[in-house]
Amino acid sequence: MADIKKIATRDSYGAALKELAAEHDDLIVFDADLAGATKTGVFKKEYPNRHYNCGIAEGNMMAVAAGAAAAGMVPFASTFAMFAAGRAFEQIRNSIGYPHLNVKIGATHGGISVGEDGASHQCCEDFALMRSIPGMVVICPADDVEARAAVKAAYAHQGPVYLRFGRLAVPVFHDEANYKFEIGKGEVLREGNDVAIIATGLMTAEAVEAGKALAEAGINARVINMPTIKPLDEELVLAAAKDCGKIITCEEHNIIGGLGEAVCSLLSEKCPTPVRRIGVDDEFGHSGPALDLLREFGLSAAHIEEVAKDFSNNPMWSKLYNAALKVQNNRRISPFIEAGGVAAAILTKTGNIYVGVCIDTASSLGMCAERNAIANMITNGESRIDKVVAVMPDGKVGPPCGACREYMMQLDRDSGDIEILLDLETEKTVRLKELIPDWWGDGRFKE
Repeated sequence: MADIKKIATRDSYGAALKELAAEHDDLIVFDADLAGATKTGVFKKEYPNRHYNCGIAEGNMMAVAAGAAAAGMVPFASTFAMFAAGRAFEQIRNSIGYPHLNVKIGATHGGISVGEDGASHQCCEDFALMRSIPGMVVICPADDVEARAAVKAAYAHQGPVYLRFGRLAVPVFHDEANYKFEIGKGEVLREGNDVAIIATGLMTAEAVEAGKALAEAGINARVINMPTIKPLDEELVLAAAKDCGKIITCEEHNIIGGLGEAVCSLLSEKCPTPVRRIGVDDEFGHSGPALDLLREFGLSAAHIEEVAKDFSNNPMWSKLYNAALKVQNNRRISPFIEAGGVAAAILTKTGNIYVGVCIDTASSLGMCAERNAIANMITNGESRIDKVVAVMPDGKVGPPCGACREYMMQLDRDSGDIEILLDLETEKTVRLKELIPDWWGDGRFKE
């Protein structure tokens, strides 16, 4: 990505404030003696009478910003993420969050990429802290275009907003002329159905690069940019889970409490799906060059690619699982019949996949998912099965019911070798003949 322009999103923050101030007289900026680092100095130079240095007293700054908001102004309170989300948490919670005041918090220098400043300044807990405050919007833009658009959207939003910006210059990949930012919405940057990679902040550009490398390896990854961590774009996440069956989240934040946990919370309730979280693995950072630290902590395209390949170790099992999951999530067979919660996908010896869903066994049309899939297979002139995946209503895989096992056994003499998936994560399997060994002991089939 050497030919791509790189801009630190903290620079984007300062530029956006200056642009907004020209149009809105009610916009004011507070800083905690860090105007040069947070880039609000750009605003201060143009509008010195609307910029207030509160000194090294971040809690006080948040309280003053709350008062300004109560008086009808739109304040942007700016400091490092560690001092905003960390030191001033109580004032943000009680003085801004509780009365739901229209304060915007511009937190720069977030994450490991603060670099040489070390662990005391590398805030990897801010998403978790700010997500926990009722009514707080949490945004982490991926590049310059998105950062400037996010600042403008935050101004227009009525209520508290936490914006995280970075110190490190990152690739600008959005086209300003065609990009529209909307709070609570993500975007698909690359289509794919083998695995979905959901990233935020500087990890988005890394996810895009990983997606390209994975495509060369035959893995089609859906890459999603998720700038708003709260409220999460649930529709986009659920669609990715249903279409891809596997999710990887990427963030420059502790894996606890951030984007990964937000995604896992949603999926555990609405669409149980295997998830791998890439982020800072519950540890503190240390001083060092930003790029070296990102690689050390696994926040790189290479590590995303590695995780995705490991996650997709057996593409065929994933493909079968995804096929069953897709039909499970579209269960209406006709205007009068809705299928049950179990779905199945079978792979034939010729490499074709057939799917089926369970029809209510209380009705006259009662039939199990596997038998529906087999019926589709027989209709197409095939009878030899290689692999079977049955997806339960909770999204987990499991063995076929007893009736389906016996039905499969009657297809041909080699049916005992049909491989059945028992666990998607570990890819544990069992042969059909291990599930019903009596078929080989009572004379019906002999090896």
